Amino acid sequence: MTRLRDHDWQYSFTSSQDNLLEGFYRPALQEAIRYWRITGYFSSRSLLQVLDGIEHLVLAAEDGQGHGQIRLITGFFMSQADLQALASGLTAEQLLERQLVAQFPFRDVQPGDGSAADLAAELLAWLVQQGHMELKVGLPLRNGQISNDGGIFHAKDGVIEDRHGDRLAFRGSINETPNGWSTNYEVFELFCS
Repeated sequence: MTRLRDHDWQYSFTSSQDNLLEGFYRPALQEAIRYWRITGYFSSRSLLQVLDGIEHLVLAAEDGQGHGQIRLITGFFMSQADLQALASGLTAEQLLERQLVAQFPFRDVQPGDGSAADLAAELLAWLVQQGHMELKVGLPLRNGQISNDGGIFHAKDGVIEDRHGDRLAFRGSINETPNGWSTNYEVFELFCS
């Protein structure tokens, strides 16, 4: 088994010149025991693009017991109605619960239909249930209060760690979505430990 440091990583990636999936995302996750990610947008379908890397992460943890972990913080778009609900006394947790119940597992997904969205929803649910994934929602704050000016949580950073403690960090424009990794024009920089 190789280490993250054994790869000849580029220090910057541009989707117009590089294959982000094959040049970075998949090979990095195939060495990972931990994947920490902050992203403006998240779609569980992005996990299907690197299923072999996710499988490796789950099975090849540092302790040998299969306790690989993904920790993800994603943004959440709030409509004007959401902001009004917060202003009227609804807590952020209540608002998020209401929105998640309305949108998940996914709109128009029929459990067991075998579609990519259905498989992605099942994978996400399994990862969370088994303790391999922790998913949190980031909200934009101004002066300690949830922003009501239409701003969104939109940071995009990541850290991947292997069983030897080697880490790769990346920062750029890429969201944790299928389009982010394979279709959109994206740029990010890579930092190696």
